[in-house]
Amino acid sequence: MAAKNKATLHFANQRRYDDSGLRWLSFARELCVAIAHRWEAERLFVIITGYLDEGHTHDGSPVTVVGGAMASARQWEAFEGAYRIIKREYGFKVFHTRKFKHKTGEFKGWSNEKCIALVEALYELTSNAFMESAVAVLDNAAYEAEYKTGEKPKKLRLDSKYGICVHNCLMHFVVEAARRKHRGQLPTLHCVLESGHKNAGDALRIFNEIKRDLKGSEYDLLGELTFAAKEECDPLMAGDFLALSQGVREIKTREGKPISQDDGTTPSGKRDRLTIMRYKPGALANVRRSLIDGYMKRTTMASVGPSSPRQSS
Repeated sequence: MAAKNKATLHFANQRRYDDSGLRWLSFARELCVAIAHRWEAERLFVIITGYLDEGHTHDGSPVTVVGGAMASARQWEAFEGAYRIIKREYGFKVFHTRKFKHKTGEFKGWSNEKCIALVEALYELTSNAFMESAVAVLDNAAYEAEYKTGEKPKKLRLDSKYGICVHNCLMHFVVEAARRKHRGQLPTLHCVLESGHKNAGDALRIFNEIKRDLKGSEYDLLGELTFAAKEECDPLMAGDFLALSQGVREIKTREGKPISQDDGTTPSGKRDRLTIMRYKPGALANVRRSLIDGYMKRTTMASVGPSSPRQSS
């Protein structure tokens, strides 16, 4: 049995048809039934994935970008149906950003015109499909200089770059979900992350910590966390495409180069209901100090104990 306030993992399976083998089941419907044991069209889900392009610098990408979207189960199912049509029309099964960008795998031999047409189709699909979408952008050099470097308590675990971005996206969606009370009741927000990522364990820890910290507050609405592969979860494409589009824009802007549809994004980059989150210079150092202060406070309270004279004085 899962420990209290810990995330419960539902690893999605490959089955996409009902017992008769005739009716296609969306990932959203299958997951909703797995969690609630019935179809609840208005149940909220956040689906998040990341993009890291290592082709622009010798030492790796200058930025880490994670994107995600929040929608009801009904909206996610509609999204999946429309996405299936696009996949059939263009002849691919899984949208992998690196493979698409470098025209490898399923996208090998594609013309620029076909790639641009797919970008336009995906942009149109992801522009109005969700309640909210968000992208977290992290400057990798600032992460190393302001956050990772320096002394810290030995047992304090700092977040990975991916983890920081996931944390920011989760908190954004928590706040947005809390605004959607129904008859004074908070909704429950379930989350899906891509499986197989090297920092998936970090994301799980962060989810559990956020859920613990929000317990009993006005934002106590996190439900369960699911890990799924792109091959079995079409909605992961939404976060992937959002992260790709913003990641390309970030890198091109840094390089002083023009942005074109050949890069896998749209020139304007404008979307409704999209929030882009970045840290200002020096902000990561403040985050680090806050984490250390919080850790020292918790360890001090734990060592003093509830019956210590210090607490009664």
